[in-house]
Amino acid sequence: MAVATVTSLYGQGVVGQQVTCPWLTGASYEVTQGWGPTNVQSEPAEDRSGKHYSHWHAGVDLSSGSITTDRIVFPHGLGQQARVVYLDNPSGYGTALILQMFTQSYAGHAGGTSQVRNADIYLGHLATRLAKNGQVVREGDILAVPDSSGNSTGPHLHFEVRQPDGKYGTDADPSQWLLYGSAALGPGLNLNPFDALGSAITQAEQSVMNTVVGLAQTALGGTMMLAGGAAIGFGLRGMTPARAVGVTRRTARGLTRRRAEFDLTRQRRREVPQVSAAGRTRLRPTLRREVPQTAPRATGRMTAAEYETSLTGLSLERQRALSPQPRTRAEARGLIPMRHGVPIRGREATQLRRALPRKAA
Repeated sequence: MAVATVTSLYGQGVVGQQVTCPWLTGASYEVTQGWGPTNVQSEPAEDRSGKHYSHWHAGVDLSSGSITTDRIVFPHGLGQQARVVYLDNPSGYGTALILQMFTQSYAGHAGGTSQVRNADIYLGHLATRLAKNGQVVREGDILAVPDSSGNSTGPHLHFEVRQPDGKYGTDADPSQWLLYGSAALGPGLNLNPFDALGSAITQAEQSVMNTVVGLAQTALGGTMMLAGGAAIGFGLRGMTPARAVGVTRRTARGLTRRRAEFDLTRQRRREVPQVSAAGRTRLRPTLRREVPQTAPRATGRMTAAEYETSLTGLSLERQRALSPQPRTRAEARGLIPMRHGVPIRGREATQLRRALPRKAA
């Protein structure tokens, strides 16, 4: 059968056509299924450009009587390299390869080289893979042997093109890749790395501009809200605009000053007396007392005067001057010393009585 001159492999009108394929070592191959809408019931549904298709084929299938003995090679003329990634999908592509395509290296601003990735090519239903996983392949390298692994009705090569790291359903027209790999590239394929670089730079610039504009709008909106709130607040207080400006300036100057109570370097913190639990209670107000900041001595015994001073902050003499006390021991015999309404008994009461003068004869 004569080889037909085919420029597009879209649709099922190309089924049965004989084409040459630079990816395979044989002379010619029959198109058993084109790319796009199909009547094969096993293919999934797809929505493209707002239109629904009941069955959609994501690639192109090629077959021949000797395809299981042919080899898949990286074609000449692409001027590219590819990194091999293994894919095992028994219910779909079977034993498969993913070629992560890179454009030619080019000199960067610093004099180095770089590569721009532009497509992923899927080679499905293989018998065996002859390139290693992660290997970088170039023109003329042998990649694999086609067969009928996975979900397949017979030996053939499934050739599919996607965007880099694209998921299923992001396939593109594979005609230019499949038909023009060994000669001058078709008109629909652009491999200029600077075009891809320029597109990436343009997208980055747009993203940065959108971010800057968003931040500026946020800052402007916040400023307007603060200004509106201040205007409403001053207006409700009956202030004139001039007076409102003056109050705002004075408040701003006051915020910048260092307040003495928060100046730790000058140790101006005001000591606030601690209040005991009895002092905070509402049930027994007679037990309220102020506890000084300085704790009593931790070692040694305390005298009665030191104990009184530690509890009330007043010396024993001062307490006697402020509270009624018996003048003589005779008067004290019939009295019970009291402190804040609580009787004093034991050795402390005896000491208080002995401190009184004797009754004159």
